[in-house]
Amino acid sequence: MESTELTATTQSSFENIQEGDVLMKVFYAIFAILGVMGNGLVLFVFYKTPDLHVPTNILIGHQSLVDLVFSVILFLNFIPPSIDLETLGVSHPVLSNLTCKVWVSEFVYWSILKVSTINLVFLTLERYFAVVHPIKFIKIMNRRIAISMCILAWILGIVLSIYFPFIHRVEDDGDCTSRSVMRGSPERYAIVVLSVVTTLILPVGVMLYAYLMIFWTLRPVKDLPDTELPSNATTIHMGDTQTNGVDSRKMEFTRKAGFRDRCRRNVLITFFLVSLSYTICWTPDMVLYFHHNVVTRHEWSDPIHQFVILLAVSNSWINPVIYTWKYRGFQKGLKDSLLKSRKDVTRVFRTCYTYVHNRNIQFI
Repeated sequence: MESTELTATTQSSFENIQEGDVLMKVFYAIFAILGVMGNGLVLFVFYKTPDLHVPTNILIGHQSLVDLVFSVILFLNFIPPSIDLETLGVSHPVLSNLTCKVWVSEFVYWSILKVSTINLVFLTLERYFAVVHPIKFIKIMNRRIAISMCILAWILGIVLSIYFPFIHRVEDDGDCTSRSVMRGSPERYAIVVLSVVTTLILPVGVMLYAYLMIFWTLRPVKDLPDTELPSNATTIHMGDTQTNGVDSRKMEFTRKAGFRDRCRRNVLITFFLVSLSYTICWTPDMVLYFHHNVVTRHEWSDPIHQFVILLAVSNSWINPVIYTWKYRGFQKGLKDSLLKSRKDVTRVFRTCYTYVHNRNIQFI
């Protein structure tokens, strides 16, 4: 297939991979398998752990579901042999054109990527409102809102990638290309800007602002000045110890602030690492994509460019690693799920053994 210059660097490079480039396909296959297994494990743990059935974890579970689908599409799109659109077009021209616009153009692939990115932004905003505006968050946030956010992520992801089917078509030689949008044309620049803004600038900007505000809100709390407390604070008796009312208010204020920090710090660090991994994985790819389409063309077979591509697609399996490493709620759910699964397997074996023993069944 001839490469199109309008899609991101990952797309252009995938189309330029020759059948003999086995090493790259091996990496894609490994990343896809890791993504399916890791995200599948996250979904299994969330399903099996009732304590994780909260609105925040609905968004986390949806993130894992989208990344799992992304891993499957990654494998199906780029590992099997390319579809022969020229031969298909002889007998089924409509099907050939539809396959080009929806599948070969990578419309499905990039739509899933956009859904994953938007859901990650929603997850960050959910944590932002939970910390910075907790009262409003408690009143508004529930399962229905979380599910609506997941549905909205799919709608926006598809809408932001809808230009793929419109700019691609099957040429006479069987190539699925976007030659109609020429280099240097306003349409091309518009697509480049849209891709970079929606994949990198806007998501990273929102996540950066949200986490700066979150960490500012959760900064260490200093002692409460005496002037902020009532001047007529009375003496409070606590058992056999007398303490001034001002001091007790200070201790209570500090204790609640410390409890709040401890409860939220682990979850926030986990989500911050997820956002940071997304930024690290996709920034080099988007920079090369912009430079390729606006400044000068690149040769995607160069090792450094292939490394950038692998770094981008690796984001689909990194999140489960972060959950296992840092998210204590997930760690506990994983441990409980494994223990329960082991007990279930043991119970099945015991039942089978008892049945065989009582029936005096002998195996030859």
